[in-house]
Amino acid sequence: MSSAREAADALRRVVSRAREDATEGEPSAEAIDELARLAGVLGRTVDMVAGEDGGAVRQRAAELATAIAAHRDQRTR
Repeated sequence: MSSAREAADALRRVVSRAREDATEGEPSAEAIDELARLAGVLGRTVDMVAGEDGGAVRQRAAELATAIAAHRDQRTR
């Protein structure tokens, strides 16, 4: 199995757990946190594979992680 397929399967497990943990239709903060961490890991991994240090992908992934965390904060107030 390819690494990309394994990553997609792991993401599906996160989504499945989030649905199970959801209360009153609200996703769990823990699942959203996990997705934010995943965004950061993906950006760092792309930069590592591309041989870049602090490249544009890592920066955009960090911005996405921040946006996801902000969304979590808004939804869990």
